Amino acid sequence: MSATIITVQFSNGPRTIDAAKLRELVDTGRVTGAMRVASLDGGATWIPVDQALAAAAGAVSAAPAGIAATTLPAEAIPDAVLGDTWATGADAGDAPYSDGWERTPTRVVSGLLEFARTKLTSSFFLAGHGKAMTAGNIAILIAAVIGIVVAAVNAGKAESFRVFLAGSILPVVLLICQYVANRATGAGERILAHTRCSVRSRAVLDLFALAALVAGLAAFAAGIALTVDSEMHAGVLNGIAALVVSWHVAALCFAPGLTTTRVDHTVSAWKEAVGVLGFLGKSALRLAPVIFGFLSVLFTWHLFWATKHIVQKDAPAGEILALGSELLGVLVLLALLPFLAYLAFTVWYHLLAMVESVFHIERQAAPKAQA
Repeated sequence: MSATIITVQFSNGPRTIDAAKLRELVDTGRVTGAMRVASLDGGATWIPVDQALAAAAGAVSAAPAGIAATTLPAEAIPDAVLGDTWATGADAGDAPYSDGWERTPTRVVSGLLEFARTKLTSSFFLAGHGKAMTAGNIAILIAAVIGIVVAAVNAGKAESFRVFLAGSILPVVLLICQYVANRATGAGERILAHTRCSVRSRAVLDLFALAALVAGLAAFAAGIALTVDSEMHAGVLNGIAALVVSWHVAALCFAPGLTTTRVDHTVSAWKEAVGVLGFLGKSALRLAPVIFGFLSVLFTWHLFWATKHIVQKDAPAGEILALGSELLGVLVLLALLPFLAYLAFTVWYHLLAMVESVFHIERQAAPKAQA
């Protein structure tokens, strides 16, 4: 069976569905990506929807990644998901105040956003997420090896084994933090699957996407300018990393289903406020592994280049150790980022739950006060 055709468990039984249609259901929040209701082998084994879409996009193999495959689907998707009643979940955007010539710049920006929407899909994000995690894990291993080599060089210069032991601490901590990053990423995906919210209009999500894309382009331009001025490659590499991360931020905004956020015209204003804030918190948690992966590659390259350059200059042992420790420390923080994002997310949603409960109490009390 082609990987573009996916078997999905619905209420009335399994049926085949095109990967593009399934991606649309996830993008609009009708289906949660963590639901283990998808199969690439005709129903023999069942895997999460996100994993099936990533496999269909060629990002990962059909083998289970974060969640093990099962012989039975974990649940079923309501058949109404495919009906017309769900069509109102999408929103083409708010109607313009006018349609005259003065809206030409608005049309240009809108056209660019629609072009970006066709490219920065949920499949793009899932593919990037998988590649980022793989690249980040490899980069951490390389950085740890570089750290050990730097410690050995320092020990040789200082003629002290104690220097080697001291310099090996951060590389070992880095490898431990790699484990933390992988476990926290899985925990974050699971908690997102069971934390749902709604927004009334897609307009606010489009504005977030526009801000991310503009910021990414600005960072890329600043990186090029820095490279031209300093004649060093670090600036353009930093700019490329910022641009790639901004694409993934925009993809989350274009496909709110990736954060279990649904566009629903029926939600009230206070529920939308909670939904927008919830979307921001869930997006940060969803992006943490992507940032960890791509920036780990970036800073591992900086570590290699900087230590190579400074060793060739025959710098003192203390200078080499300070530079290596600084960059390894940044990598340790990046490896801890998914876990820190997970902790921040739980605190953030606890505060949102308190706010939501206050609104609920006030709404319950209002009719009694009128009576």
